Amino acid sequence: MKYANAGWRKLYFSHAGGKTRWAISINRAPSGSVDSSQLAQHLQKLRMEDEIRAGRNSDLTFFSPNDRREILWNARLTPLQARFTRLPMREALAVWDAATTAEKAELTQELIKKKNSYMRKAYNEGTKDKTYRRLEGMFQ
Repeated sequence: MKYANAGWRKLYFSHAGGKTRWAISINRAPSGSVDSSQLAQHLQKLRMEDEIRAGRNSDLTFFSPNDRREILWNARLTPLQARFTRLPMREALAVWDAATTAEKAELTQELIKKKNSYMRKAYNEGTKDKTYRRLEGMFQ
């Protein structure tokens, strides 16, 4: 069991990648005030994904067609995969490094999709940063 102290409460992580994901999400949190309506919308989307995954009927009429499509797409994935796909490549690799063998098996297809998208974009822009070189070494 892994715990992280989040001020007034302790968070339990059921997998190794969860602690890294939590740390990354804290580091990526915007500074200053956050638009409460956008935050509420994002949290509602995550809840709907979880409800659909659990087999409950969910009313998606509140969401735009694009959001509905995204919710239904992410609901097909496991919670770890869905959150992994939202991370930038560098942070996704940090989660990959911290993941167990079973989690890596779960994330393999999503990592390959992310890698292909990242490599295509980096190639077109002509940039070869550390993340690009690491991916090149991993998949050769």
